[in-house]
Formats: sequence, C-alpha cells, structure tokens
Amino acid sequence: MARRTVTHTRKYCDRVIAVGNPDQWWSPRGTLDVIVDIDTGLHRYYVTDTDGRVVILTVDGPTGQQCHAPGLDGADLLAQLPDC
Repeated sequence: MARRTVTHTRKYCDRVIAVGNPDQWWSPRGTLDVIVDIDTGLHRYYVTDTDGRVVILTVDGPTGQQCHAPGLDGADLLAQLPDC
C-alpha cells in the first residue's frame, strides 16, 4: 500500500474533483479513483496541516461518496488546499 501526500486539489463548483501533488507521478488523481483506492486499501492519502498528518477518508455526501480530510474545527482541509 502506497502512502500518498496530497498538497493540491482541483475544484469545480466548490466541490473537490481531484487531488494531487505536483512532485508526484500519480498526480492529479480524480476523486472517484481516490475513493476506490481508499475503500479497497490500495493506497492511503494524507494532507499535512499544522498539527501533523491527517488521513483522507471517504464519506457519504449529498451527491454520493466524497473525499474528506477533517480538520480540528471540523472543516474539510481539502477545500483549503491550492489548485492543481
């Protein structure tokens, strides 16, 4: 299982549609593929914040499964990352 650090996201209408790290060959990767990677245990994805590494989870959202990186205040850290 690979551990992938996410530093950027691609958004459309305020929804994260891809995650990435410009220094990595796998980047960017669409959220549908990331959800499959996480749910099957193929890869783990992380976001680094000021308190350390946060695991990206899959959660049920209003439009189906979504990627979520919960911050201490409950906000989604993925939404705060710069665009890729």
